[in-house]
Amino acid sequence: MADSREVNVVKEILDPNGKPLNALAKADLLNKVIEVVEGKAKVDTLPEEAAHFFVRMLKVKGSPLYDSMLNEIEDYAVYQDVLEEYGEVYDNNLDKIREEAIGKLVARVILAQHTDTEIPQKESRVKRWFDGRYCKSSKT
Repeated sequence: MADSREVNVVKEILDPNGKPLNALAKADLLNKVIEVVEGKAKVDTLPEEAAHFFVRMLKVKGSPLYDSMLNEIEDYAVYQDVLEEYGEVYDNNLDKIREEAIGKLVARVILAQHTDTEIPQKESRVKRWFDGRYCKSSKT
């Protein structure tokens, strides 16, 4: 078990039973490790996996943002994308699919803030929450 947070480069991503998964990366929340397939990472890979740690933290702390996003994520376009991509992977477990979609949404917002990318109006709610909660710096 890892003593601290790590990013490990691997040849392939495996499920808990050792079966290969069709994935670029995986956040192992229990061991605080992110695994990334060598040479396959994209610009959004690490932010998305880190976002899964953040989403878990929100869940554990009973955050109103987590509760709200869990209840509303199906109204976001990212949910349908995740449902199609991960439905079978997660055995159609809607809680896991919702959490995956929330992680992807949080990662999009984080990337948008650091790349000056426009985000859809609906997703701007998460950005406003980040701005108010974590980005206290004044902007001109």
